Amino acid sequence: DVAGRLGRVADRGGARLFECADEFTARLLENEGRMRGLCLRAGERHLVVPAGKEGAFRRALLAVGYPAAPLGARDKAPT
Repeated sequence: DVAGRLGRVADRGGARLFECADEFTARLLENEGRMRGLCLRAGERHLVVPAGKEGAFRRALLAVGYPAAPLGARDKAPT
């Protein structure tokens, strides 16, 4: 069994996980033309960005008016 499954799953390296405020924003960004090929949806509110595409992703986010907050910044914002 194990020999038959060997190679069916491969580690392709690191990625960054970006959390959106809501599902609408995640869907909007996922479908934005500048974002195509830079991210994939992961659940309702998250976008996964391959490590090698993070710079382009952040530039595209900024170009469409969604600058990414630094890691953990949203968690510390007053409610």
